Amino acid sequence: MLKELGFDVIYINIPNKEVLAEFNIADLRSKFITLAREAIAQNALGRLAWLAFDIAKELIKLTRGRIAVIIDDAFQVIGVRESALYVKALLNLIEYPPETYERIVAIVATSEGVSRREIGRHAWLK
Repeated sequence: MLKELGFDVIYINIPNKEVLAEFNIADLRSKFITLAREAIAQNALGRLAWLAFDIAKELIKLTRGRIAVIIDDAFQVIGVRESALYVKALLNLIEYPPETYERIVAIVATSEGVSRREIGRHAWLK
């Protein structure tokens, strides 16, 4: 749906080891897929979430358009403490981007009560 609305989409489902790169910069897409496959092969699944962040940052610099970052259930892999840090990093990317952009959507889903409480206690959560 976001792709149909003109967004470049980065999607990671960590429990299922799935990644999706729906953007037109072939070199960056290839880099993302290669690094994601390496992280999965090394069972370094927490690295996938930060990879999505890094690629989103590069997309902002290159396209300055519409970007969607969707991360499903990363917190069980990266841990409760880092989950708050990760959400704050995404928020900072939206508020203090490396370049101007049209629109960013960041969706980070979790089903864990502990990580929801950790993130929810911060005033910067939107």
